[in-house]
Amino acid sequence: MDDDPKTTTRLSTDLDHDLKLGREFVELDEKSLRVLRDDTPIEEIQLNDIKKASVEEGIGIARLVIERTNGSVSDVAFFTKKKLKPFRSLTNVINSHMVASAPPILDEDEKPSKYNRGSTLRWLLEFMRPYRRKLLLGILFSVLLAGFNLVPPYLLQILIDSVLIASKPAPGLFVYLTLVLLVSFAIITVLTVLQGYFLNTLGQKVVNNLRGSVYEHAISLPTSFIERMTTGRILSRLTTDVGNTQWLMVWGLPTLTVNILTLIGIGVILFFLDTGLAVFVLVPVPFIIYALIRYRKGSFMVYHRNWRRSADVTAMITDTVPAYQVVKSFVREDREAGRLGENLDKLYNAQVDAVKMNLYYWPALGFLTSLATIAIWWVGGNQVLVGKIQLGIVTAFVAYLALFYTPINNLSNIVPFIQQGITSGDRLREIIDAKPEVQSKPGALKPKDLGGDIFFDKVTFGYEPYNPVIKDFVLKIPRGQRIAIVGRSGSGKTSISRLLMRFYDVDRGAIWIDNIDLRDIDLDYLRSKIAYVLQDVVLFDNTVAYNVIYGVSNPKETMVGPLDVLHACKAAGIHKEIMALQLAYDTNLGEKGSSLSGARGRDYHLQGP
Repeated sequence: MDDDPKTTTRLSTDLDHDLKLGREFVELDEKSLRVLRDDTPIEEIQLNDIKKASVEEGIGIARLVIERTNGSVSDVAFFTKKKLKPFRSLTNVINSHMVASAPPILDEDEKPSKYNRGSTLRWLLEFMRPYRRKLLLGILFSVLLAGFNLVPPYLLQILIDSVLIASKPAPGLFVYLTLVLLVSFAIITVLTVLQGYFLNTLGQKVVNNLRGSVYEHAISLPTSFIERMTTGRILSRLTTDVGNTQWLMVWGLPTLTVNILTLIGIGVILFFLDTGLAVFVLVPVPFIIYALIRYRKGSFMVYHRNWRRSADVTAMITDTVPAYQVVKSFVREDREAGRLGENLDKLYNAQVDAVKMNLYYWPALGFLTSLATIAIWWVGGNQVLVGKIQLGIVTAFVAYLALFYTPINNLSNIVPFIQQGITSGDRLREIIDAKPEVQSKPGALKPKDLGGDIFFDKVTFGYEPYNPVIKDFVLKIPRGQRIAIVGRSGSGKTSISRLLMRFYDVDRGAIWIDNIDLRDIDLDYLRSKIAYVLQDVVLFDNTVAYNVIYGVSNPKETMVGPLDVLHACKAAGIHKEIMALQLAYDTNLGEKGSSLSGARGRDYHLQGP
């Protein structure tokens, strides 16, 4: 039996003990904490000897500090501030003395994808099921188009050998070949139009439906998921990733299929024309297959890193532009431009890595295919000179050779984008597959009168494991009583309201309304009965009337009309000010109510008939 303790957490640093850029690893198991460099332990501390673990921040550099039971203190790891979060979680686990049951802690940039390429492709194909007929038609037209493109070189071989250099050409053969060529080009034109129509219209349909599905699921995700991922990264998935995935499914995979079939078809024709010359065509193929396998293995992490850097840029822009008034008030335009510049530099470096990888593989493969062409010229030309084969065969061979390596070049161009599309599919799948952590129970209650006493019964809650924000919190609010909760920043005031709305569930204890556990009440019903006003005013880029009735579940079914909106605003004392606006209740408030003062925006945010 293996008695070795199981490693529960492995974190990497980005600084070594000499405070130079480098990587060391901190491992935690049920018995000890270890620091490794190149998989060689440089320090090991038994958990029984640790009194306290903490993270101390400096200017740009932080360190993991361990205080032992004998009173000694040591710095065991050093890292930059981007590593603060995982190492703080590590100290919480150590100090909780619950290492064995703690969930693993992973660096955000080093979290492996929980999906493999095959499963993601199957998932995307399942998503394409409603459009399979149109997709199959598009692929059929693409295959027929590739097939008819193989006709002209064969006609050229017949023209040279049986018409141009033949001593007695068959009567009418030249006219016949010309008509066949004309019909072939006409069919190619029609197939090109049909292929473009079916695949382009399908692409627009897929991208709109996929974006709608991701958006619908994203807004229903738990608060913790959205806060952990950030809205900027979600927006990146709704825009860039959806576009990449749409290209993959509508153009990438069909193009891949057509090019592979073209390679097979040309290979059969080449062996039919001349087996000896065809062998030279196959010489580079093993090297090409080997390079494609190597590329596939190495490209995943490169394009994954590229996506993360792109998402970081999107997230920063999304975070900064709406807060432009704060940026201007603190005169931080240059600072924000500098931050964006740093993120763009990181994105550029990631893109350069992808370019270098592509340049490492594909030009060399192109040179190999050129050598094969030279071999055909040399061997075929000599055989024509000695009369072993006809000139038309060599001419057709050279033409087919260009067509043979064109799909290989196409593969070299589309494989990077296919890999990028699969990576984007992983990102979309992560959202679609995410399950809400807070849900209504089967048969959840919908009490008619949900306005009784509210009781927080020894509630403990934390956003991170073993780091509670609220601990054994007790509060009773009698029906009809108005209270204010006062405390220092970070003491849990906002968390109390979030728990009442069930944006999160308590870790321990319970919240009761009318002696009913909050978790037994239907979630949508509960939230529809609570007016939740944020510290930051949230108004939608729509009319005054739209924002006033936003909290009503279904205005048409509940018969909420213009008079109800007027009564609500008159009761709030803001009707006259609304009527003074340019279009009164039809006035568009702008993004986040930018056309209103903060106080007035809060008044509109509060209303609801």
